[in-house]
This record gives sequence, C-alpha cells and structure tokens, in this order.
Amino acid sequence: MLIELADKLIRLRTRLSPAMMGGQPRLVRETYDRYDRLRGYKKYLEFCRSRLDRPLPQENTDLHEKGLEIVRIFTPEEARDVMQKAYSLSTGFTSRRNAGNRLYFEIKDERFYLQVLERIFSDEIDARIVRYFGSEYVPFWYVMQESRPGSRPSNSFLWHCDRGPQRWLKILLYFTPTRDTGGATVVLDKEESELVAKAGYTFCKTRDRTSDIRDLENRIGHPLHIMTPELDAGEGILFEPSQIMHRGLIPDKAPRVIMQVQILPSPIHWRKALQRLQQAVMPERDELAFPTHASRLKKILA
Repeated sequence: MLIELADKLIRLRTRLSPAMMGGQPRLVRETYDRYDRLRGYKKYLEFCRSRLDRPLPQENTDLHEKGLEIVRIFTPEEARDVMQKAYSLSTGFTSRRNAGNRLYFEIKDERFYLQVLERIFSDEIDARIVRYFGSEYVPFWYVMQESRPGSRPSNSFLWHCDRGPQRWLKILLYFTPTRDTGGATVVLDKEESELVAKAGYTFCKTRDRTSDIRDLENRIGHPLHIMTPELDAGEGILFEPSQIMHRGLIPDKAPRVIMQVQILPSPIHWRKALQRLQQAVMPERDELAFPTHASRLKKILA
C-alpha cells in the first residue's frame, strides 16, 4: 500500500509545472528514493555487503569509475554458435507491451542460459561486479532478443535511463557485429548523463523521450558527445543503466541479436542465488522487472 501511494504521488508531481516542483531533477531524486528507500533496495544492498565472505577486489576499472565498460565474453565464432543454438531452441518469438520492435526468444531450456551466464561471469568480470556492488550479485532476469530493420525508434530506442535503484547493472551482450547490422547501443558518459538529468530529462515519460541528441543539447545549452562502441559478436556493454544515458540504434542492414541481463546485489554467490530464484515464484522475472520490494529477494536468497 505504501509503495502504491508513493507511486501515485510521484505521478501527480509529474503533472505539476517544473516551477512548482523545482523541475524534473526532483523527479530523478524521487525515482531513486522510491526504489532505494520505499522499495528497500538501499538496505538490501547494505545487507548483501555485510554477508560478503570473500576478499573484496580493490582494483578500480572503467565500470567502477565511469559506470560503463566494454567486455569480451565469446570469440566471434563462439558467439555465432551460441546464436544458432538459441534459434534452434526457441519455440518462437513474443513481443511485450512497450517493447517497440524487440522480439523475445521463447527458450525454456535453462541449461542454455546457464552456459551463457557461466561465460559472462568469468573470474575477470566477476571481480569487476563484486568490486562495484561490494557484495555478491545475481542475474535476476535475462532474455535473448532480436530487433529487425524497418521500424521507427520507440521506447528503448530513444534516449533514456532505466528506472531503478541507483546501484544495479545491466549487460547487453551482442551476438551480431554492429557493423554488419547497423544496430548498436549509443551512450553518453557519466558526466554528460548527469547534465541531462539536471536539465530535467531523465526519467521523463516514455512519450516524451527523443531520439534526437539535439533536443538534449538544447536543454543543457552545449554539444554532447555520443559514444558509439563498435562491438564485435561476443562483446558486450556492462553499465549502470539508471545513471548512464543510452539508447539503441535500430538496425538498418540485418537483424540485431543480443542478450540482456539484469544484475542485482545478492547475499550469496550467483550460482546458488540463481538456483533459489528458479525454485521460487517471482513473476517479476518473467516480466523483466524489479521485485516489488527488495525484502522479497532477501527472503528467497538469505
């Protein structure tokens, strides 16, 4: 009930003028507050940190300092084989509300996903994620998706940050080279993302998102510098999706195939945590959402 009332209050405030509410930067703070305080993610992170029973890596990386890092998961040949296996295992494709032109693979074989996750969370990447959270972590949800040429930009193909707590991660693992499809992920660095947030754009309503960087430049009054990583098959972007401004580029040559993974803190190692999640009833995993309250995640994993 408290969460529902808070959501209604935030929606009401978005209808008020910026002058009355101090502008949308207040909405940014309230969005983080809704997840970190009202939905319990700040205390949950503190709890997970208290349960870490291995040495905390000390080396800072681009992920820790800049909120974004390019990582190599598979060789191009391995990525091709994994993608072909995904197509063979998928019983079809589904779309979701507000998914734009994204189609989701219907793969019921959890062994396939586990094999991919084992490669994603190599010792090197594992150390980066543990350093970032200061705790163990868990892939809460993961999905293979295909985006096809020919549609207009919408939703995640418009400039945005993902709503959520301040500290969580996402990886976008590419199985098709960006040069071959024209489909990519473009980002602003953390400093410029913060400028866009201060200008009142971050966490705006989906219908108010834009694909034109000039709209954001007009808000802050100077040019922005778009980073467009050229990714080979088997490479991915590991980043802070609620703090790094980003958008997808719709492919214009061939379908883009990626795997998305949402990564949250955990009090136990990710393999054990994932086993417990698979045995629990959490519809948010199928909905590609956050647990309604972090206490539900804690109850299952602790």
